[in-house]
Amino acid sequence: MDVSAIKPPPLGGPSEWHCAIGRIRYDHADPNELTGTLVYIKSSITGDEPTDVRRYAAEHPAFPHEPTSDQFFDESQFESYRALGCHIAHEVFGPAVVRGVAAGAMVEGMAGQVAPVPLDTQEIFTRLTQVWSKSAPAPADGTHRYSAALTRIWSMVRTTPELRFLDEQMFPEIPSLVGLPFSLTSDGGPPLGVGGRLPANYWLPSSDEERRAGFYTCIEMLRLMEDVFIEYDLDRHHDHIDNRGWMNLFQHWAWSGMLRATWAITGSMFDPRFQRFCRTWLDLQPGRPSVAHSEMALTLPSGDEWRRLDSAAVGAHVANWQDAGGLNFWETELLSKYLRATRRESMKLYPVMVTVESPRRSDGNPLCFNVGYLVGEPVTWDDGTKAFGLHYLRIQNHMRKMGLAREALKGFQAREKTPIVVVAPDWDPRTADGRLSDEGLPLPESARYLERIVQSLPKISP
Repeated sequence: MDVSAIKPPPLGGPSEWHCAIGRIRYDHADPNELTGTLVYIKSSITGDEPTDVRRYAAEHPAFPHEPTSDQFFDESQFESYRALGCHIAHEVFGPAVVRGVAAGAMVEGMAGQVAPVPLDTQEIFTRLTQVWSKSAPAPADGTHRYSAALTRIWSMVRTTPELRFLDEQMFPEIPSLVGLPFSLTSDGGPPLGVGGRLPANYWLPSSDEERRAGFYTCIEMLRLMEDVFIEYDLDRHHDHIDNRGWMNLFQHWAWSGMLRATWAITGSMFDPRFQRFCRTWLDLQPGRPSVAHSEMALTLPSGDEWRRLDSAAVGAHVANWQDAGGLNFWETELLSKYLRATRRESMKLYPVMVTVESPRRSDGNPLCFNVGYLVGEPVTWDDGTKAFGLHYLRIQNHMRKMGLAREALKGFQAREKTPIVVVAPDWDPRTADGRLSDEGLPLPESARYLERIVQSLPKISP
């Protein structure tokens, strides 16, 4: 509860309000319970009281907080408190009633009189919350700027044929709006609409042009979401009534498969706080990271073998890493430098992938793309126990700081039922030349970072 509005200023003067709204989090003790609302009303002077009350307050500085030890109020004193209480009740509850009138909560009486329609308790407290909640932080010109940005997005989606698929992804109600309700076919096949129309596609469209247009449009949508998040301080005020419209809009957008795929690809480029907000309140995830199965791992030459290969053989290996492993040109350069430096043998290359699925899982056809790789090998200790020796792990630069490395290793360890251990670096430090490609070498600091990740994984018996 924020009670600042009912406190008099430190240097004296009237309070801002006569009441404060608080929330009672019954749901913290029992998730099945609803959040309660507390309306705290306090004797206070705001400057809008009747003249006789303000006159009494001017003559009695302690009013309306005179000590309760005084049990003998005179008539003017008693009347001042009564009048103030009546005024406060009308001021606090009146705006909710006025809103009820505006909403049609009045009926015409038999004699032409207008009588109030009784409101249930839930409605009363809902309206009081709307009236008396302190405004959430907002930029002075925010409504204009972000409404204009939103209008540009709507206009682009409305007028671009390649973006037509976003209609139903962002607004599942569109089919009903245009008069095309869905129904099952008589033979129990997939649902079809009127005239054989296919059901809404919540996942990626079929054509390259639509995916490309949708991708860049969703980036604009995400940028607008981030700007609103920062300027309206949604990290702290996401559930404030002033921000309900933005939150409802974002939750609509979060159902779009195109937006989810775009977020998985670009999410790491956004503010880390915004990433957490999207994950927590919009269920926008960076995708499901995983390490390729052992049968998909590529056997790497030993360091000695690599250093003896001619350019044609090196090119053949690089092409295989790209075609079979999904590595990009920079990753093949880093891996080549690692092999030129290492003294290790019997190493394998495991691609690290991210899988993104449609919000409607039955759609299938998930999107999978490479986000890095790891180098390692199964090891057996002298006592016969087995482990997976991790030499090196790289997540692409633009995908970092989203927890992909830890989640990928966690899933790999659980799937293989084998603990992961970080193998001490063994390479020729003379190959480091201070260039960006040194990133491909298991430098001491990167090995320590990798060790911390592995130590944080759930323990598994060898």
